[in-house]
Formats: sequence, C-alpha cells, structure tokens
Amino acid sequence: MKKIFSAAMIFSGTVIGAGFASGQEIWIFFGRYGGAGACGVILVGVILAICGAGIFLGKADGDFYDYDSFCKKIGGKNAGKILSFLGTAFMFAALIVMFAGSGALFVQKFNSSYLGGVCLMAAVCFLCFLFGIKGVCVISCVLTPLMLIGMTFLGIYSLVFDTKSVSADYSSLLAVGGSAISALIYVSYNLLSVPPVLMPLKNMTRRDSLFAGLLGGGILGVLGAVMYFVSLNPSYALSELPALSAADSIDKNFGLFYGILIYFSMLTTAVGNGFGLISVLLQKLKNDGFPVKFTLSLILTIAASLASLCGFSRLIGSLYVAVGYSAVLITFLLISYSVKKLKKLPKEVCRSKGK
Repeated sequence: MKKIFSAAMIFSGTVIGAGFASGQEIWIFFGRYGGAGACGVILVGVILAICGAGIFLGKADGDFYDYDSFCKKIGGKNAGKILSFLGTAFMFAALIVMFAGSGALFVQKFNSSYLGGVCLMAAVCFLCFLFGIKGVCVISCVLTPLMLIGMTFLGIYSLVFDTKSVSADYSSLLAVGGSAISALIYVSYNLLSVPPVLMPLKNMTRRDSLFAGLLGGGILGVLGAVMYFVSLNPSYALSELPALSAADSIDKNFGLFYGILIYFSMLTTAVGNGFGLISVLLQKLKNDGFPVKFTLSLILTIAASLASLCGFSRLIGSLYVAVGYSAVLITFLLISYSVKKLKKLPKEVCRSKGK
C-alpha cells in the first residue's frame, strides 16, 4: 500500500505545479468556458487515470526501462524521436514556468521582488537535483495530501459562497467543442513530463501499478474539478495567481497557508521535471558522473532563471499551449497503448482463476 501511495503522489505531484495550484492553468484552459469547462475537466481526469495506469503497467511488464525506450515503445522509431524531443522541451519549459511562478508568488503574496522569488526557487532546485529521485519522493508524499486538503476547502468554499457567472467578455467561448480541445492540449503537455519522472522508480507488481496509476489520475481529476469552481469567478482571473486571490478573500491566514502550499507545489514540479530532464540528458551523454551532473544542473538552473523573466501567466498562455498542440498526436498514441494494457487485465484475471 505504501508503494502505491508513494507512486501515486509522485505522479500527481509532478502535474500539480504553479499553474495548476494557482488556478491560472484551470482558468486559461477550462474556467473561461463556463459550464462547458466542466466537461473538459472530467475528460482530463479520465485520460490522466488511463494513461497513468498504462505507464505504470508498461513499466511493470518491462516494456520500457528509461525515457528513450518508452518513447520508442509508444511512438515507434521515428515518432519516438519526436516524442523524446517534445518531452525534453516540455520538461525545460515546465522548469521555466515554475521559476516564474515563484517570482509571481513573491510579488503578489509577500510584496517582495520577482527576481528574488526566482533566485530562491533556482537555488533550492539546484540542491535537490544533486540528491536525485529520493528528494522528489519525500516532497511529493508530504505535499500532495496537503494540497488535496487546501484545494478541496478552497473549492467547496467557492462553490457554496463565492461562485459567480463568467463575465460576458468570454461568452463567445462557451462551447463544449472548445473546452474539449483545451482539455486535449492541457493533458498533452502534462503527460510529457510524467514518464521521465516515473522511470527511475522501483518496479511494482501489476496490481500495484494499476492502482497507483488510477489513484494518481483520480487525485488530479478531483483537484482539477475543485479548482474549476474557484476559476468560475472571473475577478480572480485578473491576477497572476487566481486561487491565491480567492484564498486571501476567505481569510488572510488561510491565504498565507495556501501561498506556502503553492510554493511547495511549484518546487515539486520544478524538481520532478528538472530531475527528469537531467536524467534524459545524462543518458544521451552516457556519463552520469557527479561533475557532469553538477555542470548540467547549474547550466539548466541558470538558463531557466533567465527565461522565467518573461512572466508567469504569459508563459503558461503561450509556452504550454505551443507544446500541448505539438504533443496531441503523442497523447493519442499513449491513450491507445494504455487502453490495450488495461484490456488485458480482465483476461489475465480469468486465467488466474481458471488455474
């Protein structure tokens, strides 16, 4: 049970980041579509659960053992190269956005310097990169349950006391079709960052793999639905961190608590993606010695810090969307692979009972 919980927390913790926890992603991809956005949130939860289970099951079956072999298994030799490139690009993009989110948080919540927030996140991440996947496990297992509690409270409060209609400015966007496309883009870029982080984990049994994937995807679906209710108030969407504005409106102390949670959710995603990126690059260089790892970590941290100066919401609205569109085909391939893995389970259960 401990392995299932730990793996599920790492899976969901990798996706929950500055954009998710702050409400900025949910507003851009779902909240602005009004009621139709709920369909998109549900679709995302289902896809993440199916693909999460498929990835865990494939790893348990030995279909792949590192990120490159995963890419080739899912997309074949040629498409696998594209998947590998997109995954590497997104991990770096996610690292940039998390640094930018830290800067935005320091400005909005602590009335401090944007650059100071970026530098602090960069310094903490650099140290975590050197310690490897154990740091990701510890942070995810502690943080994700706290985020579940904080987001759930915020969502229930917004649903009961604070929900308002989406402004007329966005009335032309209220379409199920648009929401479904947004859901596909959203899940596409998020799925790119999951396999590299999960590959270094120890193998589990097929049963544990199934439950870990479904639990991690289920948590993300529930949290997405919760944040959707927060995003229905368009006045919060005007800020860089909409959910933090909602939390501050409830109570300043709760706002401080939620701000801290957002910061650590950024840290989890930044460390997860950064570690995955470094692992992929070390495999390509065929050298995992400490000097090379130290140098790569330093270069990536500095480069992401400089790129993050473009601004948080601007990066989410442009960088993530661009990567998401590019990865849509890969998402369909991963869904197809995952469904095939899940279809085999009932047959295996019947065979085991027959014996």
